[in-house]
Amino acid sequence: MVAHKLLQKYTNLMYLAISGCQIATLGPDAFSNQHSMVVLDLSFNEIGEVFSHMFQNSRHIKSLLFQRNQIQKLNIFLLHGISSLILMNMSSNRINVMESGCFKHVLEVISLDLSYNLLVKISQDSISEIGVLHNLNLTHNNLLQIHMAHLYLFFCWRTQDFAVCCTQNIVLLLLPKLMTTPSVEIL
Repeated sequence: MVAHKLLQKYTNLMYLAISGCQIATLGPDAFSNQHSMVVLDLSFNEIGEVFSHMFQNSRHIKSLLFQRNQIQKLNIFLLHGISSLILMNMSSNRINVMESGCFKHVLEVISLDLSYNLLVKISQDSISEIGVLHNLNLTHNNLLQIHMAHLYLFFCWRTQDFAVCCTQNIVLLLLPKLMTTPSVEIL
């Protein structure tokens, strides 16, 4: 509660790092007064849920770091309002659901890290709205299906330890689980 009151008081923060503070919950309006924030680092906490529209007044955020939390779901309105997002790190959470269109509000993400989660399927409309995505890290998930038809696959290079698939503007790094599962579909 003290942190929430401080966030309401200091409204011109550009960089906020609240990493490793054992935060378990964030109020739905925790960042409602943060109109100037560019970097938000909430990594290494115990956050289980990020509310819809939480960042609707934080349109200048360029980097959103949520790695090593307990987040299970990326909902369609999570990123609503963050039109400037370039980097998003959601690695090492428990994400098993990506709602269709969850990235439709952020068209210019360059780097998206969803590694070390519990994802099984990536549907085409989960990430297709992101126009300039260059780096997509899906390593160490339980992926069984990836719809990549819209990515215009150029080539895929495989070694014993990993696979690198290159498209027109994306380098996709895939690690062992995806490569060794015989029923994996890359569409």
